[in-house]
Parts: sequence; structure tokens; C-alpha cells
Amino acid sequence: AGFDEILVANVSADRAVEAVCARHGAVHLPLEGNPGYAAGVGALARAATGDHLLFTNDDVRFAVGFGDRVQHATRPGTVVIPRVVDTEGRTTTIVKALPTPTRVLVEWILLPDAGPPHRGVQKWRRPERVETIEAATAAAVLVERRLLLDHPMPTDYVLYWEELSWFWDLDDAAIPVVYDPTIRVERQGGRAEIGLTKWRYLGANLVRLGSERYGRAGRYGYALLAVVWLARLALTDGLRADRRLRWRARLAGLHGVGAAVAGRA
Repeated sequence: AGFDEILVANVSADRAVEAVCARHGAVHLPLEGNPGYAAGVGALARAATGDHLLFTNDDVRFAVGFGDRVQHATRPGTVVIPRVVDTEGRTTTIVKALPTPTRVLVEWILLPDAGPPHRGVQKWRRPERVETIEAATAAAVLVERRLLLDHPMPTDYVLYWEELSWFWDLDDAAIPVVYDPTIRVERQGGRAEIGLTKWRYLGANLVRLGSERYGRAGRYGYALLAVVWLARLALTDGLRADRRLRWRARLAGLHGVGAAVAGRA
């Protein structure tokens, strides 16, 4: 309730999703071949007719009245990020820094994932008021459809880092990104996943991002950053009961880095 139209980009052309769309009168957009999250976002932008669009991961849930609240949160020329909570109602850390070489070194490598709220460390922040941020996990995003058509999320990555590449492009275009904790969604899972495919993409696409930003120097510079990042994670994995599974995931990340450097990813 509260939305002018309901569209669903089904990135794996799942018949079960098609059936749910039919039952609720949603416009179903099947995308064959699982082209990825960014491709689904682009399909929504091209198919929608309203001025604003909300796109989310498929594990996001909305509270009753969420659509009405979103109507009041729209801001012209601005990308809005809602608060994300877990299944127990706890606010999760979704604010991120733009992945410049310095910030990758500091926020992805040197500092632990969790820490006290600090304005200088983006990944530790949980803002309690509306404010401008650099970037965020794009689990749920409210944006003008025209803005998204003019500045599409890049589809080359297929998985991972495409959202941060997009936020970096928005920053280049001086388009503000605003975190609004007064609207919220619930999300289960996501970040803790340690599948081999995920980590192969994480390694490869970090190198891709560096290459697109800084050319040949970026390819090798970000490859080095990726190797150090994965090595740091492997060290901390040694304290975990599932460390062997985690080590295999980090190794998959290294294989992704090597493939990207060689131009095979």
C-alpha cells in the first residue's frame, strides 16, 4: 500500500516469483540468465512510469504503512537510503566510505568491522538523524527515476562493488546521497555469506573498480590492496570454528584477483 505502481524485476526468471506477481497485480519483469542486481535496477527504471522508484534486494521486508512514509521521504535530485534493521529490530551498519585507495586501506584493511560510532570511520556509523553520507549498502534505495536513467548503476560487475562504483559516480556528478533513519526496512542475512562465488566476485570486481578509476596503475594497485585485505581476513578467520570454509572463500577471492589482473574476469 502507498505505492502508485508495483514492479518486480525477477533477475532469475523464477516461476514462483511470477506467480506471486500475478496474485498481487504487480508488473512482472522476467530477466533471463540472471544478469545481476544492477541489470534488474535498470529494468525497473526503464519500465516504471512514476517520478520516484524504490529498489531493494529480494531479502528486504517492509512494515505496514512503509509506502506512505516513503512518499514523504522523496527529495528532488537526491538519493535516499533508509535505515536497515535486522530481524530483531537492531540497526545494521550500512554506511560506507567511497572506495578510494586510502579508504580501502583504512576501512577495509586496517580497521576492524565493528567499532564505536565515529564520523571519521564510515563503516562504524549508525546515524540517528537525516544527514548526507558518501555511500552505503544499496539494499534499499529511493531515487528519482530520471536520475537513475541518467546515472545508471553499472552492469559490468554482475555482483559486488557495482553499488560503490555507482555511489562514486554520483559523487563525481555532485548528486547528494542522504541517509534517512526515519524510514526503515528489515533485512535478513546478506553480509555474512561466505560462498566461494561471492568471494571470487569480491576479489575480481575490486580490481575492476580500480582499473576503471585509475587505469593500469589502478589495476595493480587495487590488486595489491585486495590481496592484503584477503590476507587480513584470513588471519582473523583463524579464530573462527568455520575457519576452513572461510579460508576457502578467501582463496576464491585471490583467484578472482588473479583473473582480473590477467584480464579473464
